[in-house]
Amino acid sequence: MNIIMDSTRKFGILWEKNSECNGFIYGKIQIIIGENIYPKICPCKYFTLNTVFNSLKSSFEEKYYAGGNNGLDFGEQLFDIDKYNSLELCNIFSIDTTYMSGGSNCEIDCLVLEMGYSGEEERLFYSFDNGKNFKEIRYKKGTVESVIFQLNL
Repeated sequence: MNIIMDSTRKFGILWEKNSECNGFIYGKIQIIIGENIYPKICPCKYFTLNTVFNSLKSSFEEKYYAGGNNGLDFGEQLFDIDKYNSLELCNIFSIDTTYMSGGSNCEIDCLVLEMGYSGEEERLFYSFDNGKNFKEIRYKKGTVESVIFQLNL
């Protein structure tokens, strides 16, 4: 098992290569967020790690702000789930975890990551239930991006 974590050990990614075919590398992956890990139990199915890693990195290269971006930080405003669901929550962007979804169990077990900045901090909003409920953790600005860009196969 490979692991990359930030210096505080509060954000990290675990992965394991299982096979390779035609340039695609298949394996298992889990994300550490604070005291939580997603998925809690290492998945029994394999993911295309090339695709998962590229999607995570692309989220920072071309940020997607579903609710728009006015060039300001998200700041200290509340993460309003109603505004989020109505695509009205401005200045947060999505971190693409589509390719590590829970498959048929996605309604009850699907990771959603959203990021907003507040000065020198980044606010990571995460959901393990496909966006029905969100929790927040704060990191020093650049933490999540730094860990993600260390991912290599």
